[in-house]
Amino acid sequence: MLKKLLKYDLIYMYKCLIIFYVLSIVCAICTRIFSNAGEALIFVIITKICNGATIAMMINILINNVLRMWARFSSNLYGDESYLTHTLPVNKSTLYTSKFLALVTTILSSGVVIIITLLIAYVDSLKHLKSIINQFVFTDAKVIDVLWVICIMLFQFIHIIQLGYTGNILGNRHLNLRLIWSLVYGFIGYIITQLVILIYIAILYMVNDNVREVLFTSKGMTMPLPEVEEVLKVLVYGVGVIYIVIIAVVYIINRKLLSKGVNVD
Repeated sequence: MLKKLLKYDLIYMYKCLIIFYVLSIVCAICTRIFSNAGEALIFVIITKICNGATIAMMINILINNVLRMWARFSSNLYGDESYLTHTLPVNKSTLYTSKFLALVTTILSSGVVIIITLLIAYVDSLKHLKSIINQFVFTDAKVIDVLWVICIMLFQFIHIIQLGYTGNILGNRHLNLRLIWSLVYGFIGYIITQLVILIYIAILYMVNDNVREVLFTSKGMTMPLPEVEEVLKVLVYGVGVIYIVIIAVVYIINRKLLSKGVNVD
């Protein structure tokens, strides 16, 4: 039954997302073509238009991914579809697992499409790619470092969607103002999880002198670059691990909350 539920959740999501995937890549190809077409004014104008469209499509991919997952969760479990959903011979935990797997799958695929779009539109060669990575990540960045930074961004979106689920579950237990309560619970959950990350940074501040100097004093400006990058790696990898733990914990909490019952009145 989980496979069937996941299938329908993914069909619902990809009916819209695939359109944005295609548009994003088409805009990237146009950006590439016209940016190499010459320096004539018309080509410069068209390139800027294509560049703006490419960025807009990538943003739309992420926004639609988040909003449609929230909409699917709400309508499927608490909206017009809920009476049919809750008559299925499947427990609430399986329903939530399907929604969670769908959000992870679509976020990952959206991330891959955005990376492909960026490569097509803005990267000329492997050497150019390496120089970009060294400029924006670490000067001696390895593939694993770059992938981890990308993963943290994807973890953040997965986490945001999860908290939307949490807010929806708790908000719909109220008789009135369910949407408002859903937003309140989701926001509170986000604040709590961000405090966890701040606590991690505070612990590093207390136990690691380099972290204290790089982040909170002017000495970081004069420190050797390898030491600064080492501090950044500690932060980046630590935050990534924390997000994985938080996602796992919220997944368990949401399953338990949903299993306690659903009010669809």
